[in-house]
Amino acid sequence: KPLHILLTKADKLNYGAAKNTLLKVQRELEDQDLSVTLQLFSALKRSGIDDIHQLLDSWFEAE
Repeated sequence: KPLHILLTKADKLNYGAAKNTLLKVQRELEDQDLSVTLQLFSALKRSGIDDIHQLLDSWFEAE
């Protein structure tokens, strides 16, 4: 089953720090041999909403 992780509260960090956090988590998951996708997300600033909508649409269309 697909697994997608939203790193929420992305608006609390500047873009560089948020991107570094994303890369760090991605490396940790790869080291654990986990096959997941992840993204930065902020409901407050509405960043990442279109991306998650597209992903969820693609998952539900496949069923």
